[in-house]
Amino acid sequence: MIEMRKPGRALAPADIAAVEDAIGCALPATYRAFLCSTNGGRPMPDTIDIEGAHFRRTDVSVFFGIDRAIESENILWNLDIIDWCKENKLLPIAGDSGANTFMLLLADDGYGRVYYFDAADSPPTPYRVAANFNEFLSKLREPKPDELP
Repeated sequence: MIEMRKPGRALAPADIAAVEDAIGCALPATYRAFLCSTNGGRPMPDTIDIEGAHFRRTDVSVFFGIDRAIESENILWNLDIIDWCKENKLLPIAGDSGANTFMLLLADDGYGRVYYFDAADSPPTPYRVAANFNEFLSKLREPKPDELP
């Protein structure tokens, strides 16, 4: 079970509608429910494996939300600054401690899949993390002793 530290304020249906209007489609139901219950925050546990990446794993430092106190923790702020998201039907939903981004695919083909984008590469390299948002959450884990700094 995931504990969310520093969740955001309670959301109204109009808050979710504003995000859906901005992206031009409905959010996946499981992600919408998560957003309504937490409005972002810092998860515990926070480690996730990234298959195919040379670094093998990362953290989920923060889940983005709506109208959060820190600007960079807002979904729409991230959507605006990552200029290639809209044209590729990707929604930024979380970030790691290295300024890389987890995104939901909103295209018809693959709707709801979660990808990790490694910003160290140009263009950023995508890694498929999960088939859907619930699978993504289920992959969060505690770091193993040999993974601790």
